[in-house]
Amino acid sequence: MTPLRQKFIDSLRLKGFSESTVENYVQVMLGITRHYTISPLDMTKDQIHSYLLFLLQQRKLAPATVNLHMDAMKTFFKLMAPESTIMTDCCHVKGLQAHGAGVNDHDRLLPC
Repeated sequence: MTPLRQKFIDSLRLKGFSESTVENYVQVMLGITRHYTISPLDMTKDQIHSYLLFLLQQRKLAPATVNLHMDAMKTFFKLMAPESTIMTDCCHVKGLQAHGAGVNDHDRLLPC
């Protein structure tokens, strides 16, 4: 286990996150790290945005699941890089039910 991952786990536990949330958030961060093969601390906003689109379009994850990924990433950067602004413009993915079938995935991921 990398020191960064252990620090993230320890920080989540200290903040009182449940063990299932800790496991889910760690899996999310492992997923994006494996996708780009770089540390999350070295990622750009564009990479994160592209990864979220990948989850929607290629992996066909539900908006609620993509939102869980986004929450995990926001928490990671808040705890591991509090000075970072990488996630400040990210909003939850909007579901198709609220916006009709004509809304494409890119529009659903645009910043607030």
